[in-house]
Amino acid sequence: MQEAGFETDVRRESSDSVDEGRVISTQPGENTQLQKGRTVTLTVSEGPEQVSVPDVVGDQEDDARSALADAGLKADVSEEESEDEDPGTVLRQDPGSGKQVDAGSSVALVVAKAPPEVDVPDVVDQQRDEAEQALRSAGFEVRVRQETVDTLDQDGTVISQDPGGGEQRDKGSRVTIVVGRFEPPLNPEPTATPGETATPEPTP
Repeated sequence: MQEAGFETDVRRESSDSVDEGRVISTQPGENTQLQKGRTVTLTVSEGPEQVSVPDVVGDQEDDARSALADAGLKADVSEEESEDEDPGTVLRQDPGSGKQVDAGSSVALVVAKAPPEVDVPDVVDQQRDEAEQALRSAGFEVRVRQETVDTLDQDGTVISQDPGGGEQRDKGSRVTIVVGRFEPPLNPEPTATPGETATPEPTP
């Protein structure tokens, strides 16, 4: 421009379509007749607008998507099984929070999903310790209740469970087992000594 006898005023502007350093527009426009010495304003591209990535780790997916959209960004979501976080919680993001990226670009989000349900072991008729071991090995929490039983062979044995064996539940959920407890009578009825006869009750 200076070679043509014009002064130049350079302004910079973000552009998604014009590469950085290229002229977006001139004022006055191209082929406009202008006296020498006058000023021509050049608008030069700075490339795409840069925006800061918000921190969405720990947010629910919908909230994370909204936060990214508000910042002018898109969400690229994948899922990963997690026993520690609620389904839909953002576990990781890339780029991380505070990074400067092009407006309109995507942020990769890894979102928690529930692990598949597993079969509950059938522990009815097992001893308490054996039943607890089987349930914990399968990934369940165990709650124990005791219930009085009539026979000694049920003492310490699982007499029922909830949920039942073969049902499917999430790992980490609770299974309640009911364990029998035999309590012998404290005052058994006396038995007659051999050779003795019971005294009949007097008749009124």
